[in-house]
Amino acid sequence: MDFGEGRDEEGRVATDPQIADRLLLVETIVAEDWCVVLPRVIAIKSGTAYWIVGSSLHLRSEDGEVKVIDGKDSYWLCR
Repeated sequence: MDFGEGRDEEGRVATDPQIADRLLLVETIVAEDWCVVLPRVIAIKSGTAYWIVGSSLHLRSEDGEVKVIDGKDSYWLCR
């Protein structure tokens, strides 16, 4: 699965080990609905943007609402 190109907050490609801990992986989900599998399943609708900061997954819906899934929980992105 391709999460897109990793960039930090300033838009630099995150290849430098000094910025690796601030890596943001951003992609907009457009083709199909996805889901996040936790102890429960959370549906992610098409058009939702997601990015990962550290081990936490951030989801932003088309209306701008952001939800953070704590990295202490296991999660997977799946079709």
